[in-house]
Amino acid sequence: MAALGDLMDAQGSPHVDCRQDGARLGTASRAGNLFNTTIQGVEPAACDIGDPDSVREAIDGTEIVVHCAGLFAHSAPRDRLFAINAGGARTVGGIAAECGVQRVVLVSSVGGYGAVGTGIAEDGPKVPATPYDQSKWAGEQAMTEVCGERGVPLAVLRPTLIYGPGSLY
Repeated sequence: MAALGDLMDAQGSPHVDCRQDGARLGTASRAGNLFNTTIQGVEPAACDIGDPDSVREAIDGTEIVVHCAGLFAHSAPRDRLFAINAGGARTVGGIAAECGVQRVVLVSSVGGYGAVGTGIAEDGPKVPATPYDQSKWAGEQAMTEVCGERGVPLAVLRPTLIYGPGSLY
């Protein structure tokens, strides 16, 4: 396993040559949000989780799907949050299964636990408080259901906050 420092180029950006092992690494984002990447071997593709055909095109031929798309906007209308965060997860999970992927990784949210403080157990009760948190928890449930029914291994990550270039924070 390479250390993080071994993956940085001269400008300090991540640098991974996926072609050395014959692997294909891609990223999908809405057409207007494709990021400028310096990672060698990454194939960017336009995709909208509200458009099953574009999801299928992005996923077809991949072995592992990491689903981290979603709407992070506490001020967004509840129905829009659920359409994107829960409906999108169901769409991505179903299409991933149809395309025969070997594993799905879902980036969910620690918000599914609600405002419980410290000492949270992974299998602890889920009491999401805000519409955003509720939509992420609903997405996790939808992805778990779809992958479980179709025998696709699923790993769920529940980070507290993800930030970096272009983020709100």
